[in-house]
Amino acid sequence: MIIEKKYLVLPINNRTVMKKLEFYDGNNLVFDVDVRLDFISPDYEAYLEMTPFIGQNLLVVCEQLSLPDCKKITLKQTDSIPAGDKEQEKYRPFVHFTAQRGWINDPNGLVYTNGEYHLFYQHNPGGTNWGNMHWGHAVSKDLFHWEHKPCALYPDKYGTEYSGCAIIDKDNIAGFKKNANDVMLVYYTCAPWNNKLATLKAPGQCLAYSTDNGETLVKYNDGAPIIPNILAANRDPKVIYCDELGKYVMALYLDGNEYCIMTSENLLNWDMLQRFNIDDTECPDFFPLPVEGESPDEPRKWVYIGAAGRYVVGVFNDGIFDIKQWNKPTHYGHNCYAAQSYSNIPDGRVIRFAWNTASAPNANFNCSMGTPCEMTMVKRNGEYIVLINPIKEIASIREDFYCASDINISSDKKLITHLDYACFDIIIEGIFDGKSVVTVSVFGMDVVCDMANNKLTFDDCSCPLSSDGKTFNLRLIPEKNSIEIYAHDGEFTLVRERIADYNMCDLSISASGDYVIDNINVGKLAL
Repeated sequence: MIIEKKYLVLPINNRTVMKKLEFYDGNNLVFDVDVRLDFISPDYEAYLEMTPFIGQNLLVVCEQLSLPDCKKITLKQTDSIPAGDKEQEKYRPFVHFTAQRGWINDPNGLVYTNGEYHLFYQHNPGGTNWGNMHWGHAVSKDLFHWEHKPCALYPDKYGTEYSGCAIIDKDNIAGFKKNANDVMLVYYTCAPWNNKLATLKAPGQCLAYSTDNGETLVKYNDGAPIIPNILAANRDPKVIYCDELGKYVMALYLDGNEYCIMTSENLLNWDMLQRFNIDDTECPDFFPLPVEGESPDEPRKWVYIGAAGRYVVGVFNDGIFDIKQWNKPTHYGHNCYAAQSYSNIPDGRVIRFAWNTASAPNANFNCSMGTPCEMTMVKRNGEYIVLINPIKEIASIREDFYCASDINISSDKKLITHLDYACFDIIIEGIFDGKSVVTVSVFGMDVVCDMANNKLTFDDCSCPLSSDGKTFNLRLIPEKNSIEIYAHDGEFTLVRERIADYNMCDLSISASGDYVIDNINVGKLAL
């Protein structure tokens, strides 16, 4: 078939056998994907982006297919993705980022340039399960309203395109500058698994660049790794400039619980600096973070954090990363993973996205990004603590819905307010009295705050409520298919998959004994 349009429309059924779809230019394999094709009783249509192949006459092969004689195979093409029907859209989050169609996971290449935030992400355009890793792409001016862009990276002869990062090469150190635009550099992992086209035996780290503000990415050295395989499934590079070393540093996952730091002066050639273990795995993030109230004479603190949210804090000392504090968690739930921080933020804040792994049942898309958050650091009880809270820009999509102060509650006297069919931002403040059990119920979800045992419980997850035993503050963001929980100024976070029951549109707060809520502010979030 001649590829004439941007998308090839594929009939998909997630209950059928996975099949290999291959595309040949003559005798040369140029593209292959794993898809659960179903020409008999499909559940939905996937939109496989074919932009790089427009104008080519490709042979399309799927050797597993053997259809009844009465069934003719047709593959449609289109230049646009239509809106989903009501059934397909009913679990799409109100305000959290999702792909138009298909699967998403890790946020990648988070970078700000020319007034826009770029969000690249791991993407399977061929279905709603993990696989066929491309880099999806979207841009925003406020981190909430997004414009979808074409896929930025496609699988190639070195493998599929796993996670990575992006930076702006303002000084043209790598030498790719062609016009007035600063060059965007994108580092990613080429992964040879499940890809018939791949020629590598093990993953390596690759580089692509853009001279048009991220509209197109050009693979350096034809996509060949600039860092060959070091160990096992090493992957997920994160690059940032380090003033203390006068070099760029790369955080890289190696294998098991082992991570490393590499350095470069030209952004092309990388040397190993050191290796160490964190009680985590995959997708490192690495950034400096000022400590609130700490003397500027103190060495700057850096945070190295893994995919599940466990982090170490250290300083650069004598040319190495000297870890001062080991393995603290930021997250206590099941559905927050692979967070990455933005680079090139003008005001210096550390802003991050995490992948919300909550699924969208029976939909033609799957998973989302969490609320964009800012990371800050304080020192409590002699420990460095990373706090994670929704960014201040959330105010732009937040409308006050209900506010009150000095509310007496008990088991017989509940605070009840009616909510809409929407996403909400609920902030509750009070005193940590060491004895009360406060239960917050919203859309059929119960968050139990047990001050006697300093324990917050939701579903099968739990975390502490306070680390100082004085203040009780809680922030909840319930969405269609999950809830985000931030406790004690964001020291303890928890994200859990749960379908909101909008037949129960009341916010109800009760307590085991007499308790006073100092303040409650309920905001409605809408795009």
